[in-house]
Formats: sequence, C-alpha cells, structure tokens
Amino acid sequence: MDSGFFLGGVYLKHIKRITAGRFTWEIIYTAPTVQDAPKQRAARSKATTEAQALLNFKDARRQLTLLLAENFRPGDYFCTLTYDEKHLPANRAEMQQDVKKAIRRYRAAYKKLNVELRYIYAVEGVTGAARYHVHIVLNAATGDVRKDAELIASLWG
Repeated sequence: MDSGFFLGGVYLKHIKRITAGRFTWEIIYTAPTVQDAPKQRAARSKATTEAQALLNFKDARRQLTLLLAENFRPGDYFCTLTYDEKHLPANRAEMQQDVKKAIRRYRAAYKKLNVELRYIYAVEGVTGAARYHVHIVLNAATGDVRKDAELIASLWG
C-alpha cells in the first residue's frame, strides 16, 4: 500500500507498507521532487558496486524475513542438516541432489499426515573448515516435537 504527503501539489514522502503474517514492514522515503534536474537524478541513481551489493543484501534479507513471517509460526523448525564422513558429498552439485531427494521424502511424509510441506533452505559448502551442510526451516508436521524431530532426522538419511 502506497500513500504520500502532499504540499502545494508536490508529493514529498511515500510510505510503503508490507504485511506478512504477524509482521509489518514499513519504510518512509522521499520521492524525487520536481526541482531535480534529470542529470541530478541520474547521478544519484548510479550506485557504486559496494553500495549496490549492500542494497542487494538488505533487499534479500528483507525478502527472507517477509517469507519467514508469512509462512512459518512458533513451533516450526529451523534445522541444520549435516553429513557424517561416510556420506559426505564430493561436490556442491551432488549435495544439491541430496537436498532435492530429501525434500521429496519430506513432501511425501507430510502428505501422508495431511499436512502441506512449507520449507526454505540454504546450502552451504566447503569454506575454510566448514563442511557441506543445509540450513532449513520446516513447518511442524505433527505438533509433537519429539515425533517431528525423529521424522526430520530419519528422512534426511
């Protein structure tokens, strides 16, 4: 929803409001005014690589926050799925395949329980001393913490 403030026929401020679940994100920003010459606006719109990277990071973080707020509730799970030495993947592509297979198993198990599977995951690779692992947020399947933990662990494999 956009709204603004008028002063003498000029739009001064915009309010952007996004609601996701129980979370509301609002930002108030100044719109370009009529006095700005096209050259001035063009100069300000050319962000440096570092500035653009920071904006992209902030935007990605906001989008993730909104997705989490909209789709997950207290009682849902944040898990870090790892590998033992025997099952460690050789590369990132192999790990992606493992995650896709696990998601198919989770979806089938949730379907048997008549629960829709909702998930968000991020794959992390070998960086320094870190091994391949997956961070995943899953909705609760049964509502029983012990049963859900056993289900999640057993289907990861």
